[in-house]
Amino acid sequence: NRDIPLLRIANPEPAEGAEKQTIWVVCREHPGETPASFVCEGMIRALLDHPAGKRLRSAFSFAIVPMLNVDGVARGYYYHNARGVNLARDWVVFKSAEVRALRAALLENGRMDTPRLMLNLHSSNDPGKGHFFLIIPSDRLKPEDAEFQRTILEAGDRNHPQLQGHSTVKLLGLPGITGNALYRQYDLYSIYLESNYSRGADGSLVTVESLRAVGAALVQTLAEVLTPE
Repeated sequence: NRDIPLLRIANPEPAEGAEKQTIWVVCREHPGETPASFVCEGMIRALLDHPAGKRLRSAFSFAIVPMLNVDGVARGYYYHNARGVNLARDWVVFKSAEVRALRAALLENGRMDTPRLMLNLHSSNDPGKGHFFLIIPSDRLKPEDAEFQRTILEAGDRNHPQLQGHSTVKLLGLPGITGNALYRQYDLYSIYLESNYSRGADGSLVTVESLRAVGAALVQTLAEVLTPE
């Protein structure tokens, strides 16, 4: 019976009939991936305090799930929830209450009209890799989404040395993975960031502050692509 937190960040509601699309940020599908929480914190700070965040809030609202797998965190698990389910691969069978709750939140009023994009924040336990993006292969995307993905990665390259868009890994084609299921069922594109525990994409040391800075760089990247000056 633990609550799953949901934080909403938005400017005052627009005029009737001008509802903003929502950018979703989902963190800690895997409970042990703690670096992702600091990236999420950096995003929240930038959305509230940075000019790039202000630009984004003028065009979008944000729905942030800072910890989806609350039971797994409470029990000290790494990948699974209290019932042994990997939330990141539960979008076909829906065994977990957590994924069912997230799906219901996305399907506001029974429709998937308002979500524009999802950022799924993870952490990689592979010591041989720094930060990297998990991407949907271009041949599985519509042309406009493949171009959007390419643009996001290029912008990420510019905004923080630990956030390199050319260091990518392809998302597995399994249908139960969150990003695949959302795209196939609802045309909702998801981009994943895997943050390493010890080093960034450029090999530099990862710290709490560098992870927060990566979160701010993600906000800057979104602002450049989605709300160009």
